[in-house]
Amino acid sequence: MLQAFTGVFSLFCVMALGWLLGRAGLMTETMEEPLSRLTIQAAIPCTLFISCLRYMRADLLREVGWLLLLPLVSMLLGWALAVAAARLIRVERERRGLFCVVFALSNSIFIGLPLCQSFFGEASLAFVTMYFPCNTLVFWTLGVAALSADGRQPYRLNFQTVKRVFSPPLLAAILGTAAALAGWTPPVFLDTALGYVGGLTVPLNLLIVGAMLSRMGREMFRLGRTGLVSLAGRFLILPMLTLGLCLLARYLGLADLPEAKLMISVFTLEAAMPVMNQAVIMARVCRADHALAARLLTASCLLGFVLLPIWVWALEFVL
Repeated sequence: MLQAFTGVFSLFCVMALGWLLGRAGLMTETMEEPLSRLTIQAAIPCTLFISCLRYMRADLLREVGWLLLLPLVSMLLGWALAVAAARLIRVERERRGLFCVVFALSNSIFIGLPLCQSFFGEASLAFVTMYFPCNTLVFWTLGVAALSADGRQPYRLNFQTVKRVFSPPLLAAILGTAAALAGWTPPVFLDTALGYVGGLTVPLNLLIVGAMLSRMGREMFRLGRTGLVSLAGRFLILPMLTLGLCLLARYLGLADLPEAKLMISVFTLEAAMPVMNQAVIMARVCRADHALAARLLTASCLLGFVLLPIWVWALEFVL
C-alpha cells in the first residue's frame, strides 16, 4: 500500500505544479483546450500504438477471448443500477442522465491511462486498450442519449457519433494491435520518436487537471444528494461490480491465463477512475446540468487521488 501511495504522491506533485501554474496565470483556460487536444490526438495515440506493438500478442487475445466483454457487461449492469438508484433517491428528471453517466462510466484514457501506467507499468496498457473502447461506445450511445434527455434535446445516432467513437486513441490501438499481430517491428528512429511524444501523456494530463482544479472554489463540494450517490457508484459500486464479475470468471475457470491478475487489476481500477471529461462537454452541448458535471469532475479527481491507491492495495490483498 505504501508503494501505491508513493506512486500517487509523485503524480500529485505534478498535478500540484499544474495548480500553481494555473493560480499564477501561466496556464490559463484558453491554453487547456489545445493542450488537451495535443494529449488526446497525439500523445495518447502514440502511447497506445507503441504499447500495443510491445505487449499485444495473438496468444494473449486468444486467452482473453470473451473476457474482452467483461468491461461492457459491468458498465451495462452499472447503468441499470444507476437507473434504479436514480428512481430510488428521486433524482430530478433533468439530472438523471448525468447521474447515470457519472455512476457507470469512467475517465478511462485521459486519467485512467497514466494512472494505470504508473501503478502497474507499461504492460497494463494492453488491458487499458481492451477496456476503453467499451467505455467510449457506451458513452457516445447510451450516455449522450441520456444527457440529451436531460436537456430535452433530440438524440440522433449519425456519422458524427460514429466518428467520435473511432477517436484517435482507439484508431491508434487498432493499428498498433494489427501491426503487432502482423509481426511488424518499427524502425528504431520511429519507435524513439513515438516514445518521445507518448512520454508527454502523463505530465500533460496531470498539469491540465491541476490547472483546472486551480479555478474551482469551494463550490466544487456543493454536490447534493445526486452528486454524492453518483460518486459512490463511481468509486465503490462499479469497481466492486467489475471485480466481482472478474473473480466469478476466474472461479469458473474462464480467466485462466498468466496475466489474469494484471487484467483484473486494470479492469477494476479503470472502473474506479474519475468522471469523464467528455461528460462536462456534452452536458453543455445537450443543455444538461453542466455546472454540476464540472463540479463532479473536479471533486472526483481529488477523491480519486485518495481512493485509487486504496483500491490498488485492496486488489493486492484480494488477488
